[in-house]
Amino acid sequence: MIGDDTAIGVQTLIVTSNHGIDGAGDWDRTASGRAVPIGERVWIGARTMVFSSAVIKDYVEVAADAVVAGHLRSGGLYAGVPARRVRDLRPAESASVADVAALVPVAIGAGGPAPGPAGDVPDPSVDQNSSNQIDSLGA
Repeated sequence: MIGDDTAIGVQTLIVTSNHGIDGAGDWDRTASGRAVPIGERVWIGARTMVFSSAVIKDYVEVAADAVVAGHLRSGGLYAGVPARRVRDLRPAESASVADVAALVPVAIGAGGPAPGPAGDVPDPSVDQNSSNQIDSLGA
């Protein structure tokens, strides 16, 4: 169940099943399903993984690329692997995109800009949206 006014970013994976471990230590080949409750006014950033053990309460924001496997208490901003509460939010407050983006390097432990798909790190001194970059390439 997903609450009202909840936004889920692109490429987010919500896993609703898992395989248990039997008494001999072997994984159970039969998957068991479980609802993942997501509260009202929740914002889940892009590429977040939410596992079946998760419970996300109301007024929660989850930074991009986080891994959620536990209970996220109401009124908090969570980031990291595993997702941890990094600050409190008032119920009516909503972090800006810049606030959440600033937490991503902390969440992945890089200490700088998050690497792109090819492992490249964008140069912060270059305007990534500038049309002048295209002109300088002779295009």
